[in-house]
Amino acid sequence: MLPGLVHDYAYKHNCLLGIDRNGRRFKYRDGAVKLYWDKIFRQVAIDINGFYCINTIAWFGFFIGGFYSWYKYRQAKVFAGGFAR
Repeated sequence: MLPGLVHDYAYKHNCLLGIDRNGRRFKYRDGAVKLYWDKIFRQVAIDINGFYCINTIAWFGFFIGGFYSWYKYRQAKVFAGGFAR
């Protein structure tokens, strides 16, 4: 479940939030491409459960099926004047 949450947040906001050593928030990989977030899903899932083959199959599903969600969020950002709804 955790890899899906990370992936879905990144798809919607096109970044992840991080905290630097001084305690300040920053946007991690702001503006990365879709393929990057798909790979993050796969890597987080492998790190958590160690199932390389199953996570690779799930990653492939996100890679193929995620285009609709990715572009939906990118369009919402354009129509909202730069802020995703």
